[in-house]
Amino acid sequence: MRKPRRKITFYSEIAYFAALLYGFMLDFNTLWVKYLPEGDYFVRLGYFFAGMLLCATGVSFVFHTYISPEVYELFVKEISAKFGIKIERVKIIYDCSSCVLAIVLSFLLFGFGEFVGIRTGTLLCAALNVFLIGGISTLLEKVFVFKDAFPLRRWFEGNEPK
Repeated sequence: MRKPRRKITFYSEIAYFAALLYGFMLDFNTLWVKYLPEGDYFVRLGYFFAGMLLCATGVSFVFHTYISPEVYELFVKEISAKFGIKIERVKIIYDCSSCVLAIVLSFLLFGFGEFVGIRTGTLLCAALNVFLIGGISTLLEKVFVFKDAFPLRRWFEGNEPK
C-alpha cells in the first residue's frame, strides 16, 4: 500500500493542467460540433452514444497511464488505489453520487418544477459510463500492453528514480 502524501507533488499538479487542457478542448470541440447536421431524434441519439463511447475510451486510456487525469478522475483513481477497491466500483459510486447531488442542487436552486441541466443523457451517462469504461479497458488490455515507457513514473509520483 502506498504511503499517504503529505505534500503536493508534480504528479498531482498535472491534474490541474489536465483540467485546463480539457476545458480548452471542450471549448474547441463545441465550435465545430455545432456544424454537424442536427437530423432527427435517431441522429442525435447516435451523436450522444458516439460521444459517450469516445469519452469512455479516453477515460480508459487515462486510467492506464501514470499521467494524472483530471481532478475528479484522479480522485476515483486514488481512492481505488488507497483502499484496494476496483476502480469500476469507485467510479460508479462517484458518478451516481455526483448525479444525485446535481439533482438535489437543481431542486434547491431552481425549484421543484423542473430539472435544470439534468436530462435523460445525464442519467444514462451516470449509469452506463462505468460499464463502458470497464469494457473498453478490458478490450484495450487485450490489444495493448500497458507498461512504463521510461522510468519517470517515480519522479511524477514524488519519489526519486533508483
